[in-house]
Amino acid sequence: MKRHPFCSCLIFAVTAIALVGCAASPLYAWNRGAMLSPTRVVIEGRERAAVVKLINPDDQTNRYRISLINMRMDDLGNRRAVENPTPEEKAVIKMIRFSPRRATVGPKGWQTIRIMVRKPADLAPGEYRVHLKVSPMAPDESVNSGDTKAADKRDKEKMSVNLNVLFAITIPVIIRHGDGAVALTPEKPALGQLAHRKIILDTPLVRAGSHSALFDIFAYSLAGGERQKLGELKGFSFYAPNSRIHVQIPLDPNLASGLRGSPVELKIVDREKRKTPVSGSWRFVLD
Repeated sequence: MKRHPFCSCLIFAVTAIALVGCAASPLYAWNRGAMLSPTRVVIEGRERAAVVKLINPDDQTNRYRISLINMRMDDLGNRRAVENPTPEEKAVIKMIRFSPRRATVGPKGWQTIRIMVRKPADLAPGEYRVHLKVSPMAPDESVNSGDTKAADKRDKEKMSVNLNVLFAITIPVIIRHGDGAVALTPEKPALGQLAHRKIILDTPLVRAGSHSALFDIFAYSLAGGERQKLGELKGFSFYAPNSRIHVQIPLDPNLASGLRGSPVELKIVDREKRKTPVSGSWRFVLD
């Protein structure tokens, strides 16, 4: 087993979901951890394979179960596991092969996960997506225990009494076939407030085209003729086939007061297109 050098230049964004099937949120399983790199896989053109690194950040040996699941995005951009996948979603999972399905990784070690895609000859142009799921295994769970559904059921039972220990992490695996594109357009934003008096800029965002998008969005105040950053949201994913979601940009509370009736600017930066990263900027006057 190879070891991973934890250098300062290596950054991992972990999306964790509780094994009981709740929405994804930026949690980290401190007791029985796992990291995946990269945190997003896109296979397109002539590519037929990809490699993901499963990293054990703990000081103890951990065991993991690896699987594929379908997830959908709600109107706030949260991802949720699909309980009853459609025939189309099931077909996407059948296109993908991966190995291993179980892994034992030593302290600070890592394991390679290989992903292979077999596209049907009659596959229509477009984008197809599943999620790679890595589930830490309980200490008393056999590495060769049962099928995936039975193992997931056992995890749910364990999680019901030990939510702070076992977490699964997921990353999207996106397959693009044929030509395609994506365009994002914000609609007029509105000021909002979440729990603990957190001020946000609630922005409806419209997606056009066949592809998903990975982007950063920035909000600026233009009051008094000066451009001042109000807030930002980085690394946000907008998945096809959703065409409209609400993006909630957290604002600097010291700058949020007095914005009503003032002009603001929104700038969207595409994270995938390095040569032309700026998708565009738009100006609005807040009500």
